Amino acid sequence: MLLSCSLLVFLLVPASAAAEAAVCWPLEMPTRYLTGNFMEPRGGRFHAGLDLKTNSRTGYAVRAAADGWISRVRVSAHGYGQALYLTAPDGTVYVYAHLERLRDDLRRRVQARQHELGGYEADLWLARGEVPVHCRDVLALSGQSAAAGPHLHFEVRGPDGQPRDPLAHGFAVGDALPPEILAVRVSTTAAAAPRSWRYGDGTTPLGGSLPDLRLDGAPIFVSALIVDRSDRQRHRLGPWRVSLLADDEEVFRVVNDSLRWQHAHHQRLEFVTTPLGQELWLWKDERNTVPGRAAHDFLREGRWPPGEHRLRLVADDRAGNRAEVSWRLLIGADQGASDDAVGRGRGWTQDGDVRLAPWLVDETESPEYEGTAASGELQWRCGDLRDPVPERFWRLSGLRPVGSAVQYRTASGLALLAAVTVPLPEPALGPVPVGDDPALAIYRLQKRAWVYAAPVQTVTGGLSVRLDQPGVYRLLRDDAAPVIATAAVERELTRRPAVARHGISLSRWPLVKVPVADHGSGIAWHTVAVRIDGESIIAEPDPPRDRLLIELPDDLAPGRYDVRITAADRAGHRAQAQITLRLWLEAAEKTASAESAESAR
Repeated sequence: MLLSCSLLVFLLVPASAAAEAAVCWPLEMPTRYLTGNFMEPRGGRFHAGLDLKTNSRTGYAVRAAADGWISRVRVSAHGYGQALYLTAPDGTVYVYAHLERLRDDLRRRVQARQHELGGYEADLWLARGEVPVHCRDVLALSGQSAAAGPHLHFEVRGPDGQPRDPLAHGFAVGDALPPEILAVRVSTTAAAAPRSWRYGDGTTPLGGSLPDLRLDGAPIFVSALIVDRSDRQRHRLGPWRVSLLADDEEVFRVVNDSLRWQHAHHQRLEFVTTPLGQELWLWKDERNTVPGRAAHDFLREGRWPPGEHRLRLVADDRAGNRAEVSWRLLIGADQGASDDAVGRGRGWTQDGDVRLAPWLVDETESPEYEGTAASGELQWRCGDLRDPVPERFWRLSGLRPVGSAVQYRTASGLALLAAVTVPLPEPALGPVPVGDDPALAIYRLQKRAWVYAAPVQTVTGGLSVRLDQPGVYRLLRDDAAPVIATAAVERELTRRPAVARHGISLSRWPLVKVPVADHGSGIAWHTVAVRIDGESIIAEPDPPRDRLLIELPDDLAPGRYDVRITAADRAGHRAQAQITLRLWLEAAEKTASAESAESAR
């Protein structure tokens, strides 16, 4: 065998009855739909757990997955948002993220810590037995804190703190759908004319035998767009296992059984971005140390043996469903073939180069080199964008360009695993004033818009910046303050009767939702402050929706209140606004209050 027989594939078996009895499903819903699974690619990192669908709604009961205790409670404007950590007696840790409302006793602990620190961010570590819980106890209500939309992010971590696949540890879901191979790509990296040939449109699943493909002897690499589905909602997931066989022998394998936190960003080494999306690269970077990866030596350099090869691509999910395609790859088999014949294959579409990042700016001078980092040589090019940013963006963002755009890429075309400090070439600087300027920062081009990337650092001879990924960047100045839009804020609020959902007390006053946004450098959420009639109150930032959520104290008396809000952006510009709230009692509560006063007399 081309690969070591020591790396065997585990048999797919359902979770045992004992395992299923030891844990409880973490979400109180009649359906169990996944919108994300373990180790699927997520913006340069592996996903560490499951995303459980909540039908675009919040407020479902989140339950303890096992007996144990709450070992940590963390609330943040970013990352996991409101999160709980439950530790079981065997050391397993269950993590719940993006919650909307914590159980009353936990919420009181968090509020006390927030007031002690004077801000929203809080991180509490609790001793064993301090807050005991039992399987199926309600811990919180599901939400969307620090997330783009409502769902529950759920993780299983071993006693070592490293993530495990929940589907293999008692939280399997029904799944009768096989993975889908949506496209197969074969690329050559010849320096003179790098090209790629693709079969499949990225939407229709492939199966069976594909047409032959003939290529010359240049370095050859294979990638594939593969997704998995687990239910009729058909959300895109990642496959559990992918293997490539050449002439009936396995030459490549990925098995997503385990992950360590230090490997999270190795996802960048396994996927290549194409117009179709994130395609799995069927080779193995030498820096990739994620378990379950193996590849034959010739794949690393793309040096396929000349001749005819029968390739078979197989994708499996954890439930035992499988998809596969096969085709013949003819490498240098006809040395007398014309250029038109090379790459010829019925149904194969020729694309541009996808392995080496193409230049996205028009060159104004020869590329320069920064030196050598752990990722290899880094190079850059300055110039004008081929696809300019719309004028509307500049008007709305308050940003002003200082110099030319600059594109950074690794000379090898491989990903960066760690941030590196790089200089800003002279054409990218423009008339930069001497000294530190917080309004000046580097921005990254994303979908024809500039997104804040990092502050600049003043060094001898110019400016430098610390970046964690290649791309097109530009030095911009933020000249505009944040916007606190109070016009649409509801100002007449009526207190509701005391009510609980799944045993968790809800706020008696409606949330005050205040739009707070900055489309330039972005809000520095730790600077946001709210005062009601001069008294400080902790409010919850909601960055994905550009707003601030103000929960009024339940015992706040009816009447008129002045609310003052201040916020700053990363450039240091400050904004403030004031609104006046009118608080009322509900009619029934007014009657009860009057009757109580009458009886007291």
